[in-house]
Amino acid sequence: MKSLTFNGIKKDWLFLLKGRSKPPFASVRRNLLTTSGMDGAYLQSTNVQPLLINQPVGFIVYDDEHALRLKDELATWLFTDRPAELEFDDEPGRTYFAVVQNTLEDFDKFAEFRQGTIQFLVLDGYGYGPERTRMPITDTATIKNEGTAETEPIIELEVNESITYAMVQNQDDLIQLGEETYPKFMMVGRPHDVEQTPFEKYQRVYYTNANDLVGWTTAANSDIDGGVVAGNIVSRNNRFVADSYGEGSNWHGPAIKTSVPRPIRDFRLSAFVGFLNESQGNMVGRLEIYLLDINGNAVAKMALKDTSANRAAVFAEMRAGDRNSNDMILSGFPNRETGWNNFSGQLRISREWDERMKENAWSAYVALVDTSTGRHHGRRMVSEWRDGGKYSRTVAQIVVHIGTVGNHTPVHANSGVSSIILQEIVKEPEGVPYIAHAGDIITFDSKTEDVFINGEPRNDLLDFGTDFINLVKGDNRLIFHPSSFSRRVVKYREKFR
Repeated sequence: MKSLTFNGIKKDWLFLLKGRSKPPFASVRRNLLTTSGMDGAYLQSTNVQPLLINQPVGFIVYDDEHALRLKDELATWLFTDRPAELEFDDEPGRTYFAVVQNTLEDFDKFAEFRQGTIQFLVLDGYGYGPERTRMPITDTATIKNEGTAETEPIIELEVNESITYAMVQNQDDLIQLGEETYPKFMMVGRPHDVEQTPFEKYQRVYYTNANDLVGWTTAANSDIDGGVVAGNIVSRNNRFVADSYGEGSNWHGPAIKTSVPRPIRDFRLSAFVGFLNESQGNMVGRLEIYLLDINGNAVAKMALKDTSANRAAVFAEMRAGDRNSNDMILSGFPNRETGWNNFSGQLRISREWDERMKENAWSAYVALVDTSTGRHHGRRMVSEWRDGGKYSRTVAQIVVHIGTVGNHTPVHANSGVSSIILQEIVKEPEGVPYIAHAGDIITFDSKTEDVFINGEPRNDLLDFGTDFINLVKGDNRLIFHPSSFSRRVVKYREKFR
């Protein structure tokens, strides 16, 4: 018997009954503009309306108790906060994104048989085909969309040399500007002309992948906030982790430090870290990375902490200055207090001198990273915080500290730092900065209208004229610029009204 799959789940006891109510396509709303003294109206725009699907279903029960249990299971399964994939066995290759509308209609009772109707609401009004992947091997390619509506592609570009921009244009997706018609394009970064020199804005000064402790020493006398340095840090599975914490009534734990080749003023510090705090609810800990000047005074700090002994809740601190004189650039939780629990992702802080304003512009960034897709999520950022010129010590040392409090259970033993990169920020007023290098992945997502570089959203680099392209019905002639990509991938799902 045929059934349905919703939110990736199929119930083997549920089967479809005849009588599905679904219009052949979603209705549309015409937005009209009327003008005094003119007959008729102008068509301003057209919107596809939600699609309503009424699906009769049935199932066999042993008794009333079993029937109640299956109805509860059905309600739990079908209730979702957002649209989920809906597939009917008798519509192979077609997927809807739906929510259950209101409640299920009451199920009729016929001896050992129950039947009723589930009402699904398809908010965008479309059905979708399977995901298609095309991999053009040249800078021009024709992609065929065999759906009945335009669809939004995801385009991935793998870079094979340093570039200052990336652009994709669709010669068949047109936009009207005044009396002229132009093909849409999306571009990140900007091209350079012959009088401009491409340059590396972020030049690496120090990097470690945490596979050993060569060049690192115990940071016994370092400026650790409100605690003592005790215990030991080791390199385990390409991560700096705490092997022991020592003892102390307040914050205590190991710390290591290293020197950078030369002091720098304008910097960007990035680290990939894991902070695993959910194994036990009473875990208390902190993971901190400091930048120090040549005399051991703190320049900046970025940290993750769980300071509650009763629940798991990770928050971040991004700070300018030392423990006695400082300002917090970013502090707190993500959108929900548990959103950064078992954190695996990136921390970043930067400082850049503004000669005109005679002060530093700071930025701070915290994001989880999906290791399967590389996408950043659960992000918090401060893009430009000004310090009035207060915090200008040069950076000469890096410190890693992992701590706990008193006798509380520390965070999981695999918590630690997987990589650290310190870069100097270089200014070239007449040049154009590189935005990506060999091996980097640039992703244009037309559905969300976002661009990503190595999974990090970089809409700040989008060209002003960008209009995310669609794949129109039929043929689409795509053009990729520049000729600097080792791989081009176009992913899309055909849409059907």
